[in-house]
Amino acid sequence: MTVNYNDSKEELGSDKVIDLKKLFSEILHLPSSEISSAINSETCSQWDSIAHIDIIIALEKITGKNIGPEKVSELVSYAVIVLYLEKLGFVLSK
Repeated sequence: MTVNYNDSKEELGSDKVIDLKKLFSEILHLPSSEISSAINSETCSQWDSIAHIDIIIALEKITGKNIGPEKVSELVSYAVIVLYLEKLGFVLSK
């Protein structure tokens, strides 16, 4: 699967605005209406190990930061990823 990670950044005057629902929707092959803060790697069958790596790679490309192994194992839910991005100064599009 090829996902254009730059498409998940919105042109709203800042490169720090991310459409995280769109990113998850593309990687997990789910409608964006099904993406919520409750989704995680244990409750979503589409979020397998390959999808997890795709999510991490996308986050690295979007943020420009390498994500170490310890952090990779922590970023296993939409809610935790939202907090991670917010700590880096990113804003999620509505």
